[in-house]
Amino acid sequence: MILGEHKEWFLQIDDIHFTLHSLTEVKNKIAECKNRDKGAIQFSADDGKRPFLHRILGLKRYIRAYFAIEWNDNVAMLIFYDENWSEFRLKASEKMLVENDNFELFGEVATIMEKYLLNKDYAFEIIRSFLNEGLLPSYLEFEFFK
Repeated sequence: MILGEHKEWFLQIDDIHFTLHSLTEVKNKIAECKNRDKGAIQFSADDGKRPFLHRILGLKRYIRAYFAIEWNDNVAMLIFYDENWSEFRLKASEKMLVENDNFELFGEVATIMEKYLLNKDYAFEIIRSFLNEGLLPSYLEFEFFK
């Protein structure tokens, strides 16, 4: 399903869950987070009903994960997911200088993952572009993680 065709979108901002009914609401909620010193966002959408047999077993809806971002100060890490929930980490085009290496992103010490560390503003710009276009820019380089 194309990004704009979903009926419901799900945002988890830190530990708070939101169900939103328009991409404009999604964009506004994400924009509100940009000025926070630290945080995490996960974005997914309702991808429709599951087949009858799945529903009998209690699995009602397909959920399509799109991306997750975590940031601390000016450093961020951005992950996109394919339709099978495979994780693709965005690789940094240039090395970030991290002054404080005592923080974690996605449960890992930031300096260990330096090839994935992005400038926070750049990461939010990629998200904004993705939400507006429904596609990721072709010049971005990803690494399959799991």
